[in-house]
Amino acid sequence: MRRVALFLPVTVLLAGFALAWNPISVQSGGALRWDASAPIEWNPDGGVLGRWNNATATAEMGTAFGVWQNVGTALITYSQGTQIENTSGTPVDVDSSNYAEIINLPGQNPIIYDNDRDIYDMLGVPDGVLGFAGVLRTDGAGTITQGFAVFQGDWIDDDTGDVGDVTDLVYQGVVVHEFGHFSGLGHTTVNRHLTSGIGSCAPTTNFATMNPFIHSGASTTHNDDRAGISALYPTSGYAGRASISGNLIGLDGVNGFDGANMILRQDTTSCNLIYSQVQAMQSGVNPGEDGGSGGYAFRGLELSTRWTLEVTSVQGGGSYPIGGENPPALPAPDEFYNGADEAGSNPPDEPTAFQVLEIDEHVPIAGIDIVLNHVDGPGELGDGPDGLRVETFDGATPGPQETLILDDGDIDSVFGFQETVRTAWISRFTPSASQLPFRIDAVQLLFFDLDQSIAVGRNIQLLVLVDPGGTGDPDNATAVALTSPNRTIQEFIAFTEYAVSAVDPDDLLVTSGDVYLGAFDLDGGDATTNFIAASDNDTVGENTAFVGYSFDDNVPTSFVHITDPSVGAPADRTWMVRAVGANLPPSGTIRLSWGEPCNADIVPGQDFAVYEGTIASLSGVQDHAPIACGTGLEHQYVPTPSAGNRFWLVAPLIPGTEGSQGTGSSTPRDPVSTCAPVSPGTCPP
Repeated sequence: MRRVALFLPVTVLLAGFALAWNPISVQSGGALRWDASAPIEWNPDGGVLGRWNNATATAEMGTAFGVWQNVGTALITYSQGTQIENTSGTPVDVDSSNYAEIINLPGQNPIIYDNDRDIYDMLGVPDGVLGFAGVLRTDGAGTITQGFAVFQGDWIDDDTGDVGDVTDLVYQGVVVHEFGHFSGLGHTTVNRHLTSGIGSCAPTTNFATMNPFIHSGASTTHNDDRAGISALYPTSGYAGRASISGNLIGLDGVNGFDGANMILRQDTTSCNLIYSQVQAMQSGVNPGEDGGSGGYAFRGLELSTRWTLEVTSVQGGGSYPIGGENPPALPAPDEFYNGADEAGSNPPDEPTAFQVLEIDEHVPIAGIDIVLNHVDGPGELGDGPDGLRVETFDGATPGPQETLILDDGDIDSVFGFQETVRTAWISRFTPSASQLPFRIDAVQLLFFDLDQSIAVGRNIQLLVLVDPGGTGDPDNATAVALTSPNRTIQEFIAFTEYAVSAVDPDDLLVTSGDVYLGAFDLDGGDATTNFIAASDNDTVGENTAFVGYSFDDNVPTSFVHITDPSVGAPADRTWMVRAVGANLPPSGTIRLSWGEPCNADIVPGQDFAVYEGTIASLSGVQDHAPIACGTGLEHQYVPTPSAGNRFWLVAPLIPGTEGSQGTGSSTPRDPVSTCAPVSPGTCPP
């Protein structure tokens, strides 16, 4: 989508647009792209477009497609097809009266001329949007099968005086930009933050065609545009060039950070090369094999070139949707890749220091990871509720009630069967180390009567299966013998809690591995499709690791991974099943717990180092040493029992730097060793 008005920010209005040079969207783990083994046929509208008559408008469309076709390192071609036809096969001039019919009609790639802006008005598209384009349909496996574009005519023939005219050259740039979207490209914000210059170089207006702002040079491609289209449709020569790839690592030092702007610039004194040869992309989504959390890849790099790699916040109208929402702002300063000194803190990683990456042969340079820098060092634990607490358990007293939840509470789809057999469905839960042993007290289930083919009172059987080995394969799980497994559906679209008890109560105490929970439909064999199992196929966050399983007829000898249910829904999902229970530590277990570090607001994501020493050493040289250099960000830890009287200390930790352990007798504690160099941050007064 392209806007005008003095480089004002653009807002993309169509769902699913990814805004980087990155692909416009991803599917099945890869970038959406056309099958470019044959020309992609586009179908022109039958109307006029502003001051362009139909012949001129269609010729301009062909010229714009040619800009992308003429990128020498990309294998993509286009051909003009017949005029847009309606469902009767009649050529038409598309307007608001037939727009929905055309858009929903497979088999053609409509390029629509909205001369009177009535389509825009119908869709609620703002006047300032000159055009929009994208993907209409895919094959479900990452191949685009149908695309479209819509252009507004008022901007090149403003007969009402409400928007203003642009030149033919500028409008041609709009068309080229939209056909980048049509071809599979998203937006780029490369150079956008350099309108004030870089180093000794003057401010630039050297922006890529796929920048979300209109500019006079958009009718030709920038290196960043050519890199994007070539990454999607590479020639053999382009694919054989060098590449630089890696991951952007978040503040926890482990997980990738999606949505930041990765910028690759030539290390040169030439201002022209600094601005013109730059490539940018957003972390987290890449075409081909380099996808994954925080991943990035720059391809097609030429020999004898030197590069710097920088990460910045996305500037000026670009953003890559993560789970349908824009990514968070970069929670760290802009910084460069810094080679051996790359770390999550300064020192050793000064954000403005960089290591040059030099291309001297056509081999990939992989593993170039940038770790986001915290704005300060780790803090220390406070007093009171944020201080360190020690609990000792008697083996009979459970901890606070907890609920194992694999869903966000929203129904995304339901699962239906039309079979002569009865069906069960389950979800896999893996309690964390801090939750083990976990005693299951109840199962919560959510049922959804989509077509009123089932009713309250329908018979179900509760299922609890355990796999202490945590193999991830439900075939290895053993069913728990429940004392009263058979129940009935109580209500729809609300969780019903069913208390559970076992013939052997110890069977409901999960000490390791996985537990599978669900229900078995005892009233199978209905003639109609029964939509009984609500599901949540959210693929964001904690839900991505869990997959639905099902089996037929009776307690299974084998499970079936649901890949093709009778209603169309993704294979990977979480079922609307929850477990209610509590941690039940063995007698004598000691659990340490603590609150937030003093500077958690400005240094998020602090981990923790746990120390243990002997009470006897407190009167002399303290002997405490690390027993855990990280708790996985957990604010609790269960130490392994040791002989003698012991004491414990906890120090906040970020990658490469440790905070304060507090003081003893008004002097800093002096451990035998530390998990990382100690450089505490500043606690608020």
